Amino acid sequence: MGAACDGTEAEAEAGVSSVAGTGVGMCAETSSGDRAAAGCGLGGFIVATLTASPNPNPNPNPNPNPSASATPRPRLHFPHCDYATPHMPLELLTGWIGLLFAGLLGLLVGSFLNVVIHRLPIMLERRWAAECAELHPSPAGAGAGAGAGAGAAAHHSAHTAHTAHSAPNHAPAEALNLLTPRSRCPACGAGIAWYQNIPLLSYALLRGRCSACAAPIGLRYPLVELLTGIGFAWVMHLHGPGLATLAWMGFVAAVLALAFIDWDTTLLPDDITLPLVWAGLIVAALGWNTIDLGTALWGAVAGYVSLWSIYWAFKLLTGKEGMGYGDFKLLAALGAWLGWQALLPVLLLASVLGAVVGIAMKYSSGLREGGYVPFGPFLAFGGLLALALGPATLLGWIGL
Repeated sequence: MGAACDGTEAEAEAGVSSVAGTGVGMCAETSSGDRAAAGCGLGGFIVATLTASPNPNPNPNPNPNPSASATPRPRLHFPHCDYATPHMPLELLTGWIGLLFAGLLGLLVGSFLNVVIHRLPIMLERRWAAECAELHPSPAGAGAGAGAGAGAAAHHSAHTAHTAHSAPNHAPAEALNLLTPRSRCPACGAGIAWYQNIPLLSYALLRGRCSACAAPIGLRYPLVELLTGIGFAWVMHLHGPGLATLAWMGFVAAVLALAFIDWDTTLLPDDITLPLVWAGLIVAALGWNTIDLGTALWGAVAGYVSLWSIYWAFKLLTGKEGMGYGDFKLLAALGAWLGWQALLPVLLLASVLGAVVGIAMKYSSGLREGGYVPFGPFLAFGGLLALALGPATLLGWIGL
């Protein structure tokens, strides 16, 4: 769990080691020296070792002469193993075991999503500042670019409770990506150990506070982990084990990351939305979806054009911009994955939810400066509900 405002290598260490630990493979040598395939894991090796027949004629003093005949070693048997293809059998991931596995995987991925949600906007703003400095060189250009990058991080910290490392305007900003620097407390700067980044569990054991300074940790972090875990488990329930399930898990992770990034910063990064559109078309082309490629393609087209048209109609009538281009791309991605039939219920549900939340924030003085409410989170929520329940169910909720 991202037990501080952002988690990086610690989450990766905990997550990767947890996942890798489930796939420990062992292999055995046959008498001819062929290697039996490994993939059933340590448990299969233990069972095979305990059930293997012992050598009936053990020789405590083997003949060192290589030409002498030797008793062949018994071949270990790994239950349910396909010796031609080294992989964990998919039959083991059915039923509640598959749901549990998918949920745990979702918790680990959700921990990393907290890193993406927090750091990707800062990385983008630093990139944009550097590009502006290159386009408009000046004697103080380098310092201005670095200062702009630091200012972008400070601006983003107002939304995410992250404390940017203050530095002089002309000092280079600290290197920042999805892997470095290590996780740290935003209040005191204390490093976060790997065991303090275990999804959900660390947050509960730490009682939602930093172990070093007792500063509160936002509820956002376990919430992202929990939502990702539930989403992955539901995808496993819908599709069962297979490559299609992995693809849809990626869809869930990307949409959740976009929703929280947009809520924090009103940004929907092209780094996520555009690959998501192409991935939806590829999944349909490979037959990993219930819709064909034509339906996915027209879903992407209709998703983009519909919001693009609304944007320009609103701008021509009012002179204001009602939404950003990122919303067009997000709806295009939802259309590519869910088909054009899902666009109407997703749009209607997102509009209703957005209006309700906006009115509630207005009367509770929760609106941000400018009085805007990002639309992306509601599109993402509608898309995830369409995946979980189907477009027809959403239309029924709205009364259509």
